[in-house]
Amino acid sequence: MRVLAVARPLLTILVVLAATIGAWYALVTLTGVSDLTTRLPQDVIAYLFTEDDAAANRAEVLGALGQTVIDAGIGFVAGLSAAFVLATVMVLWSGVEAATMPVVMIVRTVPLVALAPIITLLFGNGFWCVAVMSGIVVLFPALVNIAYGLRSVTPQMHDVVTVYGGSSWDVMRRVAFPTALPSIFAAIRISVPAAITGALIAEYFTTTDSVGKAVNQAPPPPAAPARLRGAPRQRAVGAGVCGGGAGLGGAPRKRAVGAGVCGGGSWFGWGPTQTCTRRPGAYWGE
Repeated sequence: MRVLAVARPLLTILVVLAATIGAWYALVTLTGVSDLTTRLPQDVIAYLFTEDDAAANRAEVLGALGQTVIDAGIGFVAGLSAAFVLATVMVLWSGVEAATMPVVMIVRTVPLVALAPIITLLFGNGFWCVAVMSGIVVLFPALVNIAYGLRSVTPQMHDVVTVYGGSSWDVMRRVAFPTALPSIFAAIRISVPAAITGALIAEYFTTTDSVGKAVNQAPPPPAAPARLRGAPRQRAVGAGVCGGGAGLGGAPRKRAVGAGVCGGGSWFGWGPTQTCTRRPGAYWGE
């Protein structure tokens, strides 16, 4: 029985990992997702362990991951602490709930991406910005769970404390907090992934050397087309498009001044460079 109790969690982890890797392969191979967004597991292993610069890659990834863990921890502590204090005050004074819950609902329903520029302007690009943006994601689910747990005190327990001369705070401290422990732990479990999500969103707009900023600034892979890799554009001398006879979108033809060399699509990396010469005063495409 003891071996089974130890093996069951390990078996669950292995099944989850196998299902995740299988879904990963299915997503890439069956849907034709671009290499710009998704790589296969062996590509990730090669990037981190077998390539020549794998050590530098690991240092870069682990450094960014460490910063993201710190940012998620900041948002987790900030959001959970605010939810705990606010839930306690709401249970003690019902007027506070009527005043604060509409504001909390509005902040929760507005997309954080839309709030990010405003929060950045108010709190700057640093600790407080990450704490607020990540804490917003944590606040609402934690607040609802903790407030539900604090209100789970039975009338009989409330009456026992009151009969012995206890105040509302005594009921909260001696009965409500212990009763709410399951809800508090449920709020903690829900808040961990929410804090990571909030930290990634905050990092995408603010902090540097983190996973969110790495996603924002990551260059396309070498297999991407030249126009996506930022290849240098070919020089075009003259006006108009060679051989087109008209401008883009069917615009009227323009008179070229002097001879010129134009890229037959090479400006955007579409094809080989073509050379076209037109006499002064001629139309392109004639």
